[in-house]
Amino acid sequence: MSDPIADFFDRMDRYPPSVPPKYRGSIRFDVATDSRTEHWGMIFDRGRVRVFREDQEADCVVRTNRPLFEGLASGSNGVYAAMLRNRISIEGDLTLLTAVRMLLPGPPGAHHPADWARSSRKPDGRG
Repeated sequence: MSDPIADFFDRMDRYPPSVPPKYRGSIRFDVATDSRTEHWGMIFDRGRVRVFREDQEADCVVRTNRPLFEGLASGSNGVYAAMLRNRISIEGDLTLLTAVRMLLPGPPGAHHPADWARSSRKPDGRG
């Protein structure tokens, strides 16, 4: 059985995405299970993203439980919704959360609005 969190960070490590260069700093995720806390993180520097696994200092620290973060990593939970529902705790530079949001997958089955608009047009070209 695959681990959505490890898979998400593995993709970031293997195929480093780019983010707008205005995002600079580090974000650490403290993911709690029943008996321990896992640490996952990203460093944003000049548009590049690097992944780390240590419990190191970070400009932003996000704390949550494993089931919720699995949902974030797989796209079934939204980071802003989790924040508004008090399901995650955030300390530090909140702008880094926006950079992470750009890297998280969308909901399963989601589609790009332009693709939907093209597929719903009538044959005569009118909506």
